[in-house]
Amino acid sequence: MTAPATLSWGLIPSAGRVWSCRPAPPHPETTSLPLRIESRRGRSAMKKSVKLLIFVVAIAALAAAIFFSRQRSTRDEVTVEVETVEARDLSSVVEASGQIEPAVSVDISSDVIGRIIALGVEEGDRVTKGQFLVQVDPTLFQQRVNQLDAALDASRSNLQEVEASLADARANRIIRQADYERDKALYDHDLVAASRYEASQAAMHQAQAQVDLTKARITSSGNRIRQAEASRNEALDQLEKCRIVSPMDGVVIRKNAEVGEVAVSGTINNQGSLLMTIADVTVMQTEIDVDETDVIHLELGQEVEVSLDAFPSRKFKGEVTRIGNSAIQVASAPGQRQSADYKVEVTLRDTDPKIRPGLSATARITTATREQAIAVPIQAMVLRDPSENDSDEDDDVTAGAGVALAASTTSEAEETGEDESADEGEDEDKEVEGVFVMRDSKAVFVPVTTGIAGEKYFEVLDGLQEGDEVIVGNFAALRKLKHDDPVKVDKKKDEEDD
Repeated sequence: MTAPATLSWGLIPSAGRVWSCRPAPPHPETTSLPLRIESRRGRSAMKKSVKLLIFVVAIAALAAAIFFSRQRSTRDEVTVEVETVEARDLSSVVEASGQIEPAVSVDISSDVIGRIIALGVEEGDRVTKGQFLVQVDPTLFQQRVNQLDAALDASRSNLQEVEASLADARANRIIRQADYERDKALYDHDLVAASRYEASQAAMHQAQAQVDLTKARITSSGNRIRQAEASRNEALDQLEKCRIVSPMDGVVIRKNAEVGEVAVSGTINNQGSLLMTIADVTVMQTEIDVDETDVIHLELGQEVEVSLDAFPSRKFKGEVTRIGNSAIQVASAPGQRQSADYKVEVTLRDTDPKIRPGLSATARITTATREQAIAVPIQAMVLRDPSENDSDEDDDVTAGAGVALAASTTSEAEETGEDESADEGEDEDKEVEGVFVMRDSKAVFVPVTTGIAGEKYFEVLDGLQEGDEVIVGNFAALRKLKHDDPVKVDKKKDEEDD
């Protein structure tokens, strides 16, 4: 838009005065209004262009998502291994290792300190209760007994002397008592002087005191005799302990002593004091450590199958005879919770003279059995979020729509100046156990309820039926497999299995 023209005079040489037309300077008020109108029209056109662009991008993203979703089944097939679900006989077994030990064994140690001068048995010998085992030199202990015998005899002789003096003291007291009573009667009739009466009274009291003193000496002598007898009995006991005999019938399964060595007294935990071990080898057992997750399934009397490395072709029968109540803490890596094991005692029912203490044993305890139960291989079990079953099919579509929605929301937020935050408070569904079943060349995740666990198979209580083909491998494929993923069977693997 141009400014209006105005007339002005101008001088042209040799022509005189003439009229000329030139533009006048623009007026501020006449130019500002058209400029503002042009600016508003420009912004409105820009907004329409942005919205149109966003709409086009959203449509393109949605179309691309649908296209790739349809192409997914033909280009992303996962090669898997499958197994047909069948009814099987299952047994839940707890397996643990230990060593064969006698059910009853006694460690023989010396109660006295002394040099061993004789041994009556060798390792492997059978012994009976009361049979001679070890002789410790009794010389010092015999001398101690002799000394205490002499002291006891002296105490008894002293007691006899004191008892004899007691008889004399009592006789003297009787005489003094009679003199006192006679003088008292005379004194009461004023027939004797008071001094004589008092002297008789004092003599009587002195005689009584002598009797009491003698009785005290007798009591003291008796205490000394009893003390001497106790010391002598203790010495005799020590002397008798120099000769060690077997406390039970059994077999010497360990001998640590030799003639000439010094036997030392000690506790059970002091291995230096152990001379030998005697055990009843007619009843053998093994003590195993069972994990806390398995021990809850054990009960007293449960049958056990015991395998010995020394008898590879033979199985021994046994039963659970003791289940520990206190956990044994097992060392673990720093920062991790310690796992707990429990001691379980298994007693063998079968006996064999060739079974020796210390043999390695493996115990298999059957805790539950099922006949013809629907079962799936253990490796087929996986953990998945069941909510993914509905979302995986439309992952790409949802992603495309999400891009468009995010772009549109961002644009609106820019126009209005408001920010919208995503809801982050939703709880995730808990993962559940299940298997992938192959249906129409797709992996379908099926949650299942399991029962007992066998060595290779889980019992399935709900979710599957005979004839279903469950995906069992390989591990890499199972780890990444999702619901509704296209799959194909590894034919080479099937041919190898056949």
